[in-house]
Amino acid sequence: MALLAEYKAGMLRDVSTGRFGKAHEVAAVIDFFCSDAASDVTGVGLPVDGRFLWGSPELSLTSS
Repeated sequence: MALLAEYKAGMLRDVSTGRFGKAHEVAAVIDFFCSDAASDVTGVGLPVDGRFLWGSPELSLTSS
């Protein structure tokens, strides 16, 4: 159990919200994209991850 707690704590260090997202938060994004409010949104990939992937070098848009 201690290893799982350490793993979770390590993951949360990379999440700007400082917590794991909830299912209803992801569902709200899905609901938006399925609604008429998103009728003009096309070709978008939107990570719903609390900015977890923000620092990933594979996803960086800037060159180093």
